[in-house]
Amino acid sequence: MGTGMGLRPIKRRELLKGAALAGAMVAGLLPYRFAGAASGAVVSEGQGTAAGLTVVPDKTFDQMLEAYGDSGTGWTGSDGMYSVPLPDGRVIWLCGDTFLGIVEPGHRRPAGTPMIHNSAIVQDGTRLSTLYQGTHEQPLPWVTPPDSTGWYWPGDGTVEGDRLRIFLFHFISTGPSGWDFAQVATDIGTFVLPDLQLESITPTTTGLVKMPGGTQVNYGVAILEDGPYTYLYGVEDVPFNKYMHLARAQAGNVLGPWEFFTGTGWSRDPQSAIRILGGIADQYSVTKTRDGYILIAQDHGIGKNILIYGSKHPTGPWQSGGVLYSTPESGGNIYTYGATAHPEFTIDGWLLISYNVNSFDFGDVFRNVNDYRPRFIRASIT
Repeated sequence: MGTGMGLRPIKRRELLKGAALAGAMVAGLLPYRFAGAASGAVVSEGQGTAAGLTVVPDKTFDQMLEAYGDSGTGWTGSDGMYSVPLPDGRVIWLCGDTFLGIVEPGHRRPAGTPMIHNSAIVQDGTRLSTLYQGTHEQPLPWVTPPDSTGWYWPGDGTVEGDRLRIFLFHFISTGPSGWDFAQVATDIGTFVLPDLQLESITPTTTGLVKMPGGTQVNYGVAILEDGPYTYLYGVEDVPFNKYMHLARAQAGNVLGPWEFFTGTGWSRDPQSAIRILGGIADQYSVTKTRDGYILIAQDHGIGKNILIYGSKHPTGPWQSGGVLYSTPESGGNIYTYGATAHPEFTIDGWLLISYNVNSFDFGDVFRNVNDYRPRFIRASIT
């Protein structure tokens, strides 16, 4: 793959060109038969994987963001990295916690570099620009909760006519540690295209659902536009496990009423939604292919293994294809998470996937900016 490959997006609703997972479709309960190594095998970069696919690092996107982050224009790293193609050919990348500032010699972040809870990068070909509020010296998040409490981390987004809708997960601090936080709401931000001006923030009554067992399900962690429906995937965070749930809205009306998948049909009652798949992550993606659907997710949320699943239907059942990729950065203080596909950048059957890199030692992300920057890979889905 050439270094200039894949920077121009295709429309998200288009079926991926020639996109069929390796192996034949199987009638009955198993929607896909994955070829290759046994499920769960860890493979090296560029080798045939547990799903019978080949995975290689994508240096084009790695280098694009590295050059941008080192350029002194503001953004030096973030996580999140949802992508939404816009009608005019641009792509907006939705970022979580974001460092803004400069990079010093030795690839270091200066002490005191500001971090904001969300931003966005607008990509127009190879040109990038960062969206946030405030000033370069005193930046503020791109979007803040209307009641000024806590912060938003962005989920996935979708375009409806001349409006961009973004799921916004509202968190508050619950203690002194960086891990002491809790989600209190899920809102939807509406932005006017093409200028991306915030028009409104709409609270949802079903975006964050308390379940009978005391857990809650957060919807909007992945979005799939498919025919007459927009599918809204959720995650139920149970101690030591996470479960997939699913809602849907009429296409073009994500603000309208939702239905929830019960296992046998659809219901307006959000508490009737079933657990579809365990071992899922807080951030994942579902992509339509010529022969069905593929799910990309980090193993149990944080870990070195990126998993792949296949299904004939957006509701599942999902068959595991095993480990798609083992992230080489993982180890010691460094961990990876948030693997997500970006089908708008698919080229000749090579699906673009990103994942986030971070450290349990906050000092690491200052000593080396790459310890807090996303990485990109491509998987051969033909």
